[in-house]
Amino acid sequence: LAGVVLSLAFGAGGYVATSQAIESDAQTRFRAMARAAQTMIDARVKSYSDVLRGVAGLFRSEPDTSAAQFHQYVGELDIKRHFPGIVNINYARAVRADGLPALNDELQKRLARRGVVHTPLLTAPDRDTYTVLVYMEPLPPNLLDRLGLDLEARGTTRRSLAVARDTGSSSASGTRIALRPGPNQSALALRLPVYRSDLPNDSMQARRLAYIGSAGLGFGLAPLVAGVLDEFPVKGVRLVLTEVTALAPEPGEAPPRAVLYDSLATRTQPNPAPPQADEAIFAASLPVEFNQRVWRADFSIPKSAMYTRFDLYYPWLAALAAGMSTALLYALFQTLASSRRNALRMAEDMTRELRASQTKLQASHEKLRLLAAHAE
Repeated sequence: LAGVVLSLAFGAGGYVATSQAIESDAQTRFRAMARAAQTMIDARVKSYSDVLRGVAGLFRSEPDTSAAQFHQYVGELDIKRHFPGIVNINYARAVRADGLPALNDELQKRLARRGVVHTPLLTAPDRDTYTVLVYMEPLPPNLLDRLGLDLEARGTTRRSLAVARDTGSSSASGTRIALRPGPNQSALALRLPVYRSDLPNDSMQARRLAYIGSAGLGFGLAPLVAGVLDEFPVKGVRLVLTEVTALAPEPGEAPPRAVLYDSLATRTQPNPAPPQADEAIFAASLPVEFNQRVWRADFSIPKSAMYTRFDLYYPWLAALAAGMSTALLYALFQTLASSRRNALRMAEDMTRELRASQTKLQASHEKLRLLAAHAE
């Protein structure tokens, strides 16, 4: 009974130790995969920023770039093949109130050639600056009405553009742009201020004087993330991108949703429950920096997806090996112990017989001595 209990105990210990080792190794591999995916997302966001800097450089070197030249420049980038996440690249020109009539005439002529009537921009009594969207590529027919849009009409965007203009840094929109109905069909905008190349921009006042516009691009979250998940070494991983940076909504507006992307979201279930800490899943939360904003990438996957078939049986084999080894060692110990007891018992019996023989021999000697004395 003691041997059985000891074998079961060592078998259970081997099972637990092996299971923990396999789980720890699988979790380490999953975290390494998640970090590789995080690096890929960072690299893609950086590549989009590099494209935006190139567009800003185009208008910085040639502020009077025409619509045809901008169209040719974007066509040479071949964004569908090299940057599939980018939805469009645009340029917004900064003008003052006295420059609005000329800009309205330019937009009206360009849009009239495509059969669209341009609604003239009107001056606002509370401001003298306007950042008007004048170029956009690619420009499908359903987005023609975006040309002539004043980006400073919304207070949040106006403040963001002003900060970017004064600091010279890029700005990212916190509000998502709906591309199509359904989950994960939204885009984010990234903008970079453009300054005249013949004027200094080493101070805030100088940057305000040299400011001529804002280059921007919009990119879809689904194309950005889907390619990363397609290259994930194992299938079944869930990725949830969450906006961590606090966003201040406009007065009267609802605060923007924090979840940017959820790979589990579908049309029938657009808002699945967030991943919970569970013993049946591996989870890893990693930060992603997006232009002075912080996203949190939550990766999760069922543990069974990280195990091979051998991993499922290996703990039982370890338990069997530990139990059998313990049973054999215990049997050997019992055999050795039994042999020692038998040897001691035989030695005691031999000693007892020897002592009895010595006693008999002494008695015989005594009788012989008495006989010899009687004969004498």
